[in-house]
Amino acid sequence: MRVVKKNVYYCSFCNKYKLTSQAMKLHEEHCTANHNRSCRLCGRQDGVLKVDPPAVVKKETIGVFDHIEIEDKHEEDTYTKIRKWSGGCPACILAAIKLNGIWPDFDYIEESKRYYATNRRYARECEGDDGGGFLL
Repeated sequence: MRVVKKNVYYCSFCNKYKLTSQAMKLHEEHCTANHNRSCRLCGRQDGVLKVDPPAVVKKETIGVFDHIEIEDKHEEDTYTKIRKWSGGCPACILAAIKLNGIWPDFDYIEESKRYYATNRRYARECEGDDGGGFLL
């Protein structure tokens, strides 16, 4: 029987684990749960957009409980702000919706396909690429 003891490194943000400290440092730098992340897809270095909490429209006390009504369109408005801020980058959108606590109808795979298609087309126009090489 062979017994191997290894160090296991856990992400400070999402609890994912790796077996080398270098791999974990790289993961933590780009982790979607890290407020100060840098993005591997679009290269954004300024962290994640922090959106204001929803506006309280009405607050009243009923017995010992507070009854609070929240603005109805906040989640849609927040998602629109996030999409505009991210420039369409699916990794930045995912990080922002996770860290702002909203869960709109968001399909990471479809957003990634759209992002890659748009950016490949743009890169070819800028570089004069014939489409034979790998971009992004």
